[in-house]
Amino acid sequence: MQDVDTLKAELLDQIATSETPHDVLKDPRIKQLYGTIATLPIEERAEFGKAVNELKISLEDAIASKKAELEDTNVEQLDVTAPWDTNSTQP
Repeated sequence: MQDVDTLKAELLDQIATSETPHDVLKDPRIKQLYGTIATLPIEERAEFGKAVNELKISLEDAIASKKAELEDTNVEQLDVTAPWDTNSTQP
């Protein structure tokens, strides 16, 4: 369980600092955790599986928040190669 908590903290930090937060879901360590479920004793599978699913849900929530934040900070595009101001009437 501590592995899940440690990984969650690391991935949430990556999401917070990333310009492409959705790529964090492609981390191979998440897939490795899902693969670990099959190797656990039956008594531990449900609890561990629930923890891994909660990890993924919290990552998806953080990604949605970060994506909304990035969309809010979009700046107006500027074409530096344009010979005049593209937002004004042409001469």
